[in-house]
Parts: sequence; C-alpha cells; structure tokens
Amino acid sequence: MSLFPALFRNRFRMLVACLLVVFGVFGVVHAVRASLATHLYLKTKYGLFAGYAFGVPKLERGPEVFSRAYRASGLYPANYYFSAYAAKCALYDALSAQGSGDFRNELARAHYFARQAVGINPYEAEGRMVYALTLAEDGKIAEAIAYWRNQVVDREFWNTDNHNFLANLYLRSFSVEDMELAVAELPFVGDNDLRKKLQKLKKTLGR
Repeated sequence: MSLFPALFRNRFRMLVACLLVVFGVFGVVHAVRASLATHLYLKTKYGLFAGYAFGVPKLERGPEVFSRAYRASGLYPANYYFSAYAAKCALYDALSAQGSGDFRNELARAHYFARQAVGINPYEAEGRMVYALTLAEDGKIAEAIAYWRNQVVDREFWNTDNHNFLANLYLRSFSVEDMELAVAELPFVGDNDLRKKLQKLKKTLGR
C-alpha cells in the first residue's frame, strides 16, 4: 500500500511534468537566442556564406558591426568572441580617426567591448590585447603594463608572445625604469626585430 494517496501522487506527477515543460521551453529559448547571436557574429566577421561566390562581404568595421554586437550581447551575453571582434574593429577606427573627438569615442567603444570580452573570458587573447592597448592609447600606460604583467604574463609565463607584448608596452613608456624592465624581457622575447631593438637599448642604457 502506498504511503501517499492517489490524488497526491497525480498532482505530484503533474507538477513534475509542468516543471519539465518549463525547463524544456527555457532551454529551447536559450538555444535559439544563442544561435541567433552566433549567426550575427559569423555573418559580421566572415560573411553570410563565407567561401562562396554569392557570399555577403564581411563588415570589418563601422557602426553596423557595433550595432550587431550590442544586439548579440542582448541575446546571448556569453558570446565573448563577438565582443572581442567589435573591440578590435573599434580600436582600428580609433587609430584611423581624423579628429580627437572621433578618436575618443571609438577608443571608449573599444574599451567597452574589450572589457566585456575579458570580463566573460579573461583568457581570450584578442580581447585582453585590445583591452591593454585601449589603456595605453588612453595614456594609462602604467595600468596597461600592470594588467598585462599580472593578468597575462604571470598566468602564461612561457608564451613568448606575451613577453613580446609586455616589452612593447614598456617601450611606450617614457620612464627609464620601464626601459630597463623592457631590456629585462630580452631572455623571454621571441621576435627578432624586437630583440635587436632591445639589445640596442641595452647598450644605450649601459647594461
């Protein structure tokens, strides 16, 4: 004999069935939103039919890229790839801007998207690089260096690309101490042209 009356069991089964339906609908909605956001990203970066003669050309930069990135973020905030791509496009626009106003606006946009990308995934290479560059372009070179050294190099020390980037950040500073720190990166730098530059700087500093 069951411990629970038939009416209770039927209501419990109905409740479980309703919960399964709700969770199922939620899952479908989430999947559709994620799919739409991913489609926007792929369409923007690669074109609608990448590799085909009738493909839609990709949007490398411009307001439409950012409009789609905002829409995609609203649909599926976890898509950090689109944020990183939009950040890079905005940084390109900032560096090619003709006036200081446009430069500031695009740089702020680049920083917004880059911060969004690294906030979702701190290991996303493109996003964190743009994040550091936006700080440097904004005159916050010390913050850019601290971020890259603490959040990137300390985590992935044996990646020579990370040391290349850090050395270049040091070289953007006017501080003698930073110049010396750039030279200290010599054993870890992999780029030949950068190594030559650092070796010349080492001689200049008398190290």
